[in-house]
Amino acid sequence: MMSLKERIKKNPNLFLSYTAIMTALVFVFTVIFSLYIPETEGYFNIGETGVYIAALTGGPYVGLIAGGVGSALSDVALGYTHYAPITLVVKGAEGLIVGYLYILIARFLSDSKAAGIAIGALLSSILYILGNMFYMGKAEITIGIITPLNLDVTLNQTIWIIGAILTFLLIIGVSYFQPKYTAYAISTVAGGLEMVLGYFLYEQFIYGPGAVAEVPFNIMQVIIGTILSLAIISALEKVWKPSITTS
Repeated sequence: MMSLKERIKKNPNLFLSYTAIMTALVFVFTVIFSLYIPETEGYFNIGETGVYIAALTGGPYVGLIAGGVGSALSDVALGYTHYAPITLVVKGAEGLIVGYLYILIARFLSDSKAAGIAIGALLSSILYILGNMFYMGKAEITIGIITPLNLDVTLNQTIWIIGAILTFLLIIGVSYFQPKYTAYAISTVAGGLEMVLGYFLYEQFIYGPGAVAEVPFNIMQVIIGTILSLAIISALEKVWKPSITTS
């Protein structure tokens, strides 16, 4: 049985409809949860989850369109219109890179359980370090789309210890039973680095030295997007039965 990605390649109508669905998915993931960053007038979100799901399940061109358009529309909807043009380019390129990289390297890491453990250790460590450095104390979080809910929360070290442990267990667990997800994680992290660099260069031009303030937030978006999308795709494949990411 053909994978979802193979069916999309062979059917232009399916490509268009699936791209539209993934664009909407990226939009929803981006606007449903946000955290304002005053230094750069930007915001933290979990939109990378949608970008990665689009690229891994639909291929690089679905990732390109859904990642760019869905994310740019989110900027407009949330009132960050000044970011929409650069978002269209940066998030589109991110989806394209993730989709292509996975195709290129998946075959070489199809049995690499050790690499999966290394990726799990790396991402969980970065999550813990960034959490403790930049996400401590009180924060205002916005959840929802039509009637958004603003919540005041307190982030502490315990939360990040638990988060790091769960991240490590999730990644090594999935990588052990499905080693191909090692290539998946490498692809999302590589694409995410393009996103971090792209926004930094843009903000450096606009805001000067203050642009560095958003770098740790964007890195955190990559890590959380990798974790959530890995979990979602793994769950979908159990329901779908055939692989939805294999080329």
